[in-house]
Amino acid sequence: MVGYHHRYRNVCQVAKSYVEDGYLGKITHVDAQFIRRRGVPGRGTWYTSQDIAGGGALIDVGAHLLNLLYFWTDWPTITDVMATSRSDFGQHDDYSYLHMWGEDDQGKMYDVEDFVTAFCEFDSGMTANIQVAWAANMESSHSYRIQGTEAGMTVDITNTLQEVEPKVDQRNDLKLYETRSGRRDHFVNSEVIVSSNDPYRDELETFLDAVRSDKRPEMTNVEQALDVQRAIDQIYQASQ
Repeated sequence: MVGYHHRYRNVCQVAKSYVEDGYLGKITHVDAQFIRRRGVPGRGTWYTSQDIAGGGALIDVGAHLLNLLYFWTDWPTITDVMATSRSDFGQHDDYSYLHMWGEDDQGKMYDVEDFVTAFCEFDSGMTANIQVAWAANMESSHSYRIQGTEAGMTVDITNTLQEVEPKVDQRNDLKLYETRSGRRDHFVNSEVIVSSNDPYRDELETFLDAVRSDKRPEMTNVEQALDVQRAIDQIYQASQ
């Protein structure tokens, strides 16, 4: 089992239920972003070493983004991808930030990416725009826009780190978008209210249940994590 804790958020589970019930129809496109305004972790430590960590923002926060994207879209296979990776912030001596998660070693060991953008095509016919960043000159965001043939959905689970943001922003937002006809054609925008939960606790309970039962968990098992890693590898290869 692998610790993709965002899958255990109530709002993400409710979003999955709408997809499973066919409410959105066939999913055609997803815009997904996991962006920190400033959030390079442990700059100059093992976090930012290609040899030790294996990569930067994509393998770190991007793994969570891809796991959710796959979870909601029934695990399609990437057939084509265009990608770009950049390192615009962390390696500079004048990297400006308010706080840092981890110790700052001033970028002495920094050869990973801090920003990745990718456009992916899947065997299901779906496409996806993906953005992940440890640092960017824009507002922090962890959100998804999912377009279907019958309806659309946005999920905003932005949850900024106290260590890197001056003010913590925690969102738990799910909205539905559709068009109906009833005497007159009209748009319907629905806000779905979902209670918050502790995803780490629910994740741990799933792990303990798997240990007790000696059965592989359905949620975030190692086979699903391997699919995510394959996608990460494809994006890295395309960005070279």
